Amino acid sequence: MGNLMQTGRFEMFPLANPNKPPLSPMTEMMTGKFENPGLQDTGRFRIPRDVTPEDLRTPIRQDRCGRVRMRAIREGFMTEKTQEMLALMPQTPGVPRQELLVAADGSGQFAAIAEALRAAPCSAIIRVRPGFYREALVIDRPVEIVADGPPGSVVVESDVAACLLAYAQIAAVTGLAFRCTAGARGVECFGVEVHSRLFLNQCDISSNSLACLAVYGPNADPVVRRCRIHHGEQSGVLVYKAAVGLFEECEFSDNTLCAVEVRDASDPTFRRCRISGGVTVFNRGRGTFEECDIFNSQLSGLQVDSGADPVVRQCSIHHNKSAGVLVAGNGRGAFEECNIFANALSGVEVKGIGNPLVRRCAIREQEQGGLLVSQYGRGTFEECDIAANALSGVEVKEGGDPVVRHCSIHEGQGGGVMASNHGSGTFESCDIFSNTLAGVEITQAADPLLRRCRIHHGRQGGVLVHSEGRGTLDECEIFGDARLGVAVWENGDALIRRSQIYENHDAGVMLFQGGAATVHDCQLWGHTGKNLDVRQGCEMTQRAIVER
Repeated sequence: MGNLMQTGRFEMFPLANPNKPPLSPMTEMMTGKFENPGLQDTGRFRIPRDVTPEDLRTPIRQDRCGRVRMRAIREGFMTEKTQEMLALMPQTPGVPRQELLVAADGSGQFAAIAEALRAAPCSAIIRVRPGFYREALVIDRPVEIVADGPPGSVVVESDVAACLLAYAQIAAVTGLAFRCTAGARGVECFGVEVHSRLFLNQCDISSNSLACLAVYGPNADPVVRRCRIHHGEQSGVLVYKAAVGLFEECEFSDNTLCAVEVRDASDPTFRRCRISGGVTVFNRGRGTFEECDIFNSQLSGLQVDSGADPVVRQCSIHHNKSAGVLVAGNGRGAFEECNIFANALSGVEVKGIGNPLVRRCAIREQEQGGLLVSQYGRGTFEECDIAANALSGVEVKEGGDPVVRHCSIHEGQGGGVMASNHGSGTFESCDIFSNTLAGVEITQAADPLLRRCRIHHGRQGGVLVHSEGRGTLDECEIFGDARLGVAVWENGDALIRRSQIYENHDAGVMLFQGGAATVHDCQLWGHTGKNLDVRQGCEMTQRAIVER
């Protein structure tokens, strides 16, 4: 391939001549010629192996599937979605795109960006020199607006309407700062409104009226990349009315309500974003959040409500003023491989018939409990590490009924599992150990099922059932606890079957003060006290018990 050098899966194309006039960012992406030194990190960019030098001179070509796609892919610059979107920009092969120059000091063809937009033909490039532009922009045709200077050197401010309204089929804006100041005049508007497919790159957006950026309607599908979205009077970004879109490597901060709001069946994607101020998904909103840092919310870091169902993968959710994750109001959601830590309340709270799936997450070091399920909340929790929380690792109350499987619940400053006030739940194949209080405590008519769990090295006992608590222990191992293996009192009633209870530092099973238990097919041995210690006034039903 001539001067292309092979490096495994990709070919490396040498740096273009830096002495040539720079192309616009969109032109670079559409032609595969990344000639702007400001966009180069290493002096080279990656080209797929099947691209020839002739392909590099062809802006757009058909791939094997017959779909229009970009052929030059700069590492870390474009996602496939961005390529497909930019491929829609109208361009006549062999005809250069017209360029217009805007300068606030009058040295360009236009003194205002809006004037250039009105005069621009389709696919034109509007270059804007650094300066302050007090105007409201409307993009109604396929054009590209580029700051002719560092990102943020071109400031567009409006106090009468949105700084930018985009409803062209396809358009792009790079490097501009948008300042909506309409709130000072009592005008309610967004900083930037997107109704269509807009590529928004390296922009800075703020608003003292409504949200900084609004993406709405079924035709809204922007790509927002490396933008800073801050100081919104309401949300940072609002995605609603069935909109979608992709947000990559953006930073959200200092917004009044929340950083990100998704609702009304909208389904955007947020990837590698830094989100200070939290995320709210409700009213059937969806959305995908991948590798995001979500922190510093005045409420919960991520709140899911009213039938919402987002997907959250490999995110860090921490240092929020309430729960890390709150799922309520029939909300759902899938949370996978997230790190949830150092939140002011629980790491994950589920209530109001919420029913999330939480899988392979670390839920650690909260200022209260790790997981709280209440008010008829449900949820499935699998392969999670729940550790070192200030209260119980898992608390179930007020009709809560989660399924907790293959989880480690350990080193809590309270108990491992606390079930109270009519809570229930199913705990399967969990490892519950080294908690400051009991491994499991059941009280106030709670009735959980623990199956094939290992409950050990609790510093105040293995399983405590009291105050009319119930509960079933099936095929469990209870051992190595600092005091009793199982204790039942104050009208508690436990069912223990097919379990092994051994080497605890008092009795294996103790009933006192009106406690009751049914013990079937169990093995008990090695305790410093009795295997079975039934005090006066208590009732034990036993069958096929093996004592050593």
